[in-house]
Amino acid sequence: MTAKSAPSRPLPDLPRDSQTDYPAPANGTVRSVMLIGLFLLALFFILHIARPFFLPVALAVLFNFLLTPVVRFLGRAHLSPPVAGAVVLLVSLGIMGLGMWQLAGPARDWMSRAPENLSRARDRLRGVARPVEEIRKSAERLQKASDGSSGETPTQMLAVQQPSITSRLFGTTQAFAIGLFEMLILLYFLLAAGPLFIHKVVKVLPRLSDKKKALEIAGDVEGAVSKYLFTVAAINVVEGAVVTVMMFLLGMPNPPLWGALAATLIFIPYIGATIMVAVLFLVAMTTFEGIGHALAVPSIFLAIDVLQAYLISPHVLGRKMELNPVAIFVSILLWGEVWGVPGVFMAVPIAVTLKTFCDHIEGLKPVGEFLGK
Repeated sequence: MTAKSAPSRPLPDLPRDSQTDYPAPANGTVRSVMLIGLFLLALFFILHIARPFFLPVALAVLFNFLLTPVVRFLGRAHLSPPVAGAVVLLVSLGIMGLGMWQLAGPARDWMSRAPENLSRARDRLRGVARPVEEIRKSAERLQKASDGSSGETPTQMLAVQQPSITSRLFGTTQAFAIGLFEMLILLYFLLAAGPLFIHKVVKVLPRLSDKKKALEIAGDVEGAVSKYLFTVAAINVVEGAVVTVMMFLLGMPNPPLWGALAATLIFIPYIGATIMVAVLFLVAMTTFEGIGHALAVPSIFLAIDVLQAYLISPHVLGRKMELNPVAIFVSILLWGEVWGVPGVFMAVPIAVTLKTFCDHIEGLKPVGEFLGK
């Protein structure tokens, strides 16, 4: 008697995007992966330790991708790259300086009243947090009873001054100013040089196929990063304008300040919107008496940001520019740890650059597939 074989379970249909065949791993793959892992660990360690050198260079290259199309457009108007680069850089600095000067007063006024506002918000939220506070006090009494101590024993505390959060993220004022100056000088040289460095790289490559591949990769990386930065910047400016109008209609103080802050923070996917919701909630709690009115402020911003993130941005950026949410979040954590706040803002453009580069290299196409959506 032969045993009946168990009925085979039908396999689920594979998605169309997963039917691409990648080259099978060759012998020694484990050793290669371990060597690549050690190389990446050493690379990120060096980038973190030598942050004062690498961070201005990376920022200059990123802004060069953003501003090169404008310099090329001015070149069609018979302006040489050095002159066009100077014009673009000066105009950009002027616009940024004017915006910061206009918002400096409201921001300084709000920061000066921040301790008072936070105290008021804490008092209003105390009713909600009272049960948690009672549980904490009960736990402390039980701990004291178990230790056999009925009263508090005076202890001598040694205060150790720790570096502030701002200094940890941005560094000291002197280092920040020096890095900004270095970045601006290098950015001008990159804009003034035009495609010089690309031509140099192509010139030193030995084979014609390598030259063509290098030109293709350079063009696609520049196009992808510049398109991403331009598009995201335009979308963020529009969202900031919409937020400004909504804050004005809701009666929030200094609506342009919150619109500009929203347009800046939403450059950071997920985390920026979360920070903005928390800030708007605290400000609304200290501004309005009604809880419903206070909750409406962050709720309306969240609705605007969700509409932008899940409907407008994917449609405008296109399928090719979409990134895996897990890869985006990991990139934010990684570059935030390596370079602080500037690294957080650069995380997604770096991921876009890496994906575009990997899509052109046969052995790295699986990495590009993982980064994609």
